[in-house]
Amino acid sequence: MENFIKYIQTDFCRACLMLNKTTQNIIGGSLKNIPWFDFSDPVFSKSPSEIDDYLFAKYNISDEIRKHIENILPSYKTLGL
Repeated sequence: MENFIKYIQTDFCRACLMLNKTTQNIIGGSLKNIPWFDFSDPVFSKSPSEIDDYLFAKYNISDEIRKHIENILPSYKTLGL
C-alpha cells in the first residue's frame, strides 16, 4: 500500500489522471490513462521523485514536457498528501 501511495504522489501519475479528470469525483474513464504496475517492484519503494525519474525515462517523455507537467501541477505536499 505504501508503494502505491508513493506512485500516486508522482507527477507522472497525477498528469495521467489530469488528462481525463474534470471534477473532484473519480467516475467513468477518469483512471483509464493511468498505467497500473506491480507495486512490489523495488522501484516503487523509492521516493516519489525517484519514481518519477524512472517513469518519465521508461515512457521516453522529454525534459520539455516533464518541465511543463511539473509547472502546471501543484505540489502534492501543498495538497496535504
